[in-house]
Amino acid sequence: GSYKKNSERSFLGIAPVNRAKSDKNYAYYKELAAFADRYIETEKKEIKLFAFDAGNENDVLATTCIKNLMKNKESVKTIAYNSNTDEFVKEFSECEMIIGSRFHSIVLAVLNGINTIAVYDNEKIDRICHDFNIMGIKKNDFCAENLMDSVKNYQHYSADTSDAKGHIKKLSEFLTE
Repeated sequence: GSYKKNSERSFLGIAPVNRAKSDKNYAYYKELAAFADRYIETEKKEIKLFAFDAGNENDVLATTCIKNLMKNKESVKTIAYNSNTDEFVKEFSECEMIIGSRFHSIVLAVLNGINTIAVYDNEKIDRICHDFNIMGIKKNDFCAENLMDSVKNYQHYSADTSDAKGHIKKLSEFLTE
């Protein structure tokens, strides 16, 4: 399908989460915006902001806030999921790395062989990071600087894809729990 080799991928994807009734959203958006600006300035690459949930937790609000807090707005494209799965996955698959806070962003990245760093605040994502060797940063410990360091020092822990089918089967079981 839409799987691309890493050499054909040129964007950094960020999939933030908007936690309803959280007083920590703004600080989190500010750090993601600072990280995104620094990334654009040092790597000379563009960023895609993905809004997975346009309903209850409305990630469109998160992507809008992050973009508004940035200096380098012209290097950012926002993609909101609007039930056109093919277009959304096409945009997503053009990313060489995903910074994901939404569970489904991490799963989609893993299934598409995209390097992933989770910035998370819940047990479900903590578990998937542990089970699938995904680099994770707890939201409470997260700042632009440590995320930038993680991106620069990123090692694709699960580079051994010999058991990819087994991982996908395990992931499918995990998703249906």
